[in-house]
Amino acid sequence: MKFSFLRLGAAGWLAAWPAMAVAQQPVAGSKPRVEVTYYDGKSNKLPSAMGASYRSEVQFEDSVKAIERTFYATGGPRSVVHYANYRLRIQHGTSESWYENGQLKWHDNRAQGKLEGELRYYYPTGKLKRRELYSAGARTEGACFGPDGKPVAFFEYLVMPVPAGGLTGLRNYISANINYPEEARNAEVQGKVLVSFVVDSTGMVGNVLVKQSVHPLLDAEAARVVQRLPRWTPGKRDGVPVPVHYAVPVVFRLEE
Repeated sequence: MKFSFLRLGAAGWLAAWPAMAVAQQPVAGSKPRVEVTYYDGKSNKLPSAMGASYRSEVQFEDSVKAIERTFYATGGPRSVVHYANYRLRIQHGTSESWYENGQLKWHDNRAQGKLEGELRYYYPTGKLKRRELYSAGARTEGACFGPDGKPVAFFEYLVMPVPAGGLTGLRNYISANINYPEEARNAEVQGKVLVSFVVDSTGMVGNVLVKQSVHPLLDAEAARVVQRLPRWTPGKRDGVPVPVHYAVPVVFRLEE
C-alpha cells in the first residue's frame, strides 16, 4: 500500500487539498437550513443539550456559505462567524465573540479566509488587550496591552497546534500505523479519505469525522488511526490554549 500525506496549512486545514465546492442556491421562498450542534467544554460534539457548555447554530445561505452563531449554556451569545465555505472553514466577513458577562471578547474581519483590517481583543473588563492591522492576511501593525491598559511586549495572537515530532512525526505515525483492510484490497478499492478532527486545549485529538468518504472500510481505518494520534502541543489564541480544527487526507492506493 502507498500512503500519501499533504502539507498542513496555517489555518489548520490542508492548504494543498484540492477541494472545490459549487454553491447550490436555496429554492425561492424556502427557509434557510439550520444545523444545531451541542458541545462540551473541549469542543467535542454531544448527542443532546445535556451537559453542553455551548451550542452551535449554523444557518446556511446556500450549500456552503453560512453564518455560525454559538451560545453559552445560559443562552447568552458566545460568537458569530461568517463563512464563505463552512465545510472547509473558510471565513469571510466580520466575526465577533463575547465573554459570558456579555463583554466583547474579540472582533476581526476576513476576506476568503485571510485577515483584513483591524483585529481587536479585550479583557473581560472591557479594556483593550490587543490591536492588530492586517492587509491580505499579512500583519502590518501590532500592539499588546496589560490589564492596566499599559503597553506590554508583543506576542503572537494565534499559535497553531504542533503534532508530536512535528509534521514529520505526524506523517511517520500515520504511515506506520495505518493498515489496508484486506477485504478492500481484495476488492481493489482505493481512494482518498478526508478526515477532520479537533485538537483540544489540552492537545488531545477528538471529534474525528470522515468529511470525504471512499468506502466504509477505508473510512473506518483512516478515522481509527487519526483518533489514536499522540497528544499534540495545543494551539493558543492570545496566549490561551484553545481547540483548533484540522483535517488530513489519507490516500489508499494499490501497488500496480
